[in-house]
Amino acid sequence: MLEYKLDLTGRSSNATYDITYTVLTNNPDITFEEVERSQHSSNSDDWLSDTIIIGIQTIDKDGNIIKASWIPEYNRE
Repeated sequence: MLEYKLDLTGRSSNATYDITYTVLTNNPDITFEEVERSQHSSNSDDWLSDTIIIGIQTIDKDGNIIKASWIPEYNRE
């Protein structure tokens, strides 16, 4: 069972918008950078074994959500 539900916000290098990852994890100290790296790295050492992403939001410069994707079976509340 994963203990924590966290929202981690940051911006990838060369990205236009911020991204918020909503994750379930056992690591309360996980960072946006770690989740981002796990998504794009081909190095299996970067992949997170104790974390799953249940939502991704793209956020414009005014803080508005312009795109959101969720795994439906997880409650967003």
